[in-house]
Amino acid sequence: MNRSSKFTLITLTILCISIALYEIFFWFGTPPTVEPPADESSSVITVDGQAIAYRTQGAGDAVMLLHSGAWSSIEYRFIAEALDDTYTVYLVDLPGFGYSDKPQVTYSLSYLEEQMMAFVDQFPEERFHLVGSSISGTLSILLASEYPERVRSVTTISPVGFGSEINQSSIFTQVPVLAEILFNPNKLIFNFVLDNGVLNSARLSEEFREELYAQSKLPKAQRAKLSILRSTLSIQGVQPELMSTLDTAAVTVRQPILLLWGSEDTYTPIEQLDHATSMMPAANIYELVDTGHFAHIESPDLVLEYLLPFLDNPTRKEVVIEENYEE
Repeated sequence: MNRSSKFTLITLTILCISIALYEIFFWFGTPPTVEPPADESSSVITVDGQAIAYRTQGAGDAVMLLHSGAWSSIEYRFIAEALDDTYTVYLVDLPGFGYSDKPQVTYSLSYLEEQMMAFVDQFPEERFHLVGSSISGTLSILLASEYPERVRSVTTISPVGFGSEINQSSIFTQVPVLAEILFNPNKLIFNFVLDNGVLNSARLSEEFREELYAQSKLPKAQRAKLSILRSTLSIQGVQPELMSTLDTAAVTVRQPILLLWGSEDTYTPIEQLDHATSMMPAANIYELVDTGHFAHIESPDLVLEYLLPFLDNPTRKEVVIEENYEE
């Protein structure tokens, strides 16, 4: 073997070892413990030895807010501030996000449902309103189906799974090594994810963008995000199993439902609203004009325009069943 061939072989060997070590570190590195801010509003519920963190503010009937699969409960900062005059607001960090523990697991929808069911079993409020966006919009429907006596109403914002179509950029999450590199916290990818999820990024202050980015930089925060994307999506689109699970749960929900969908959603296109309507005909459904996927982040005032009256008087839309009579 000549010198050039040896050099090429050594280079390729080092490259392969480096990639393997990077993959091992990304998925199996033990994250340091991240303590939630030390204040009276912060607390945890322990499920299977793992802490699920949440913050509480306000007083009144309980409202649980579940964030998207992108950042953490900080996404609801402005909505929570508007609700806490009338409600006790619980801002929950999903397992693997924010200040919750980040175990080395596959963050599938079934895992999140299992963990959040155990969370609800220990939740201090007997009855509560449930609000979720994106993958947590899906999760909220599943939880409402499982807890008909405890969930008073469910609000879901651009849920994932009422259609297979996805943003084509999500394909990159399915590519080994490349996705891990891209999901290592960096401003470029953060801006790409956020700006593609809103219609007008100018609506977000630079201060709030920095707060969201800080959540991306928490130890191992990106691991859960990538795991969710890989377990719920494929190159063809949303996993069929997820869509089937959502449909099965949606038709069984008997609580009042508020369904909000951004007209300019590029992650879960609004065309999926037709199928969602057919699954939940008694839902109160509104299209959020000139708004993207992260409506709760981009247009909190618009979301509140529908959410506040719904929480004040949650009702199911009357469904008229037409019958055909033979003469």
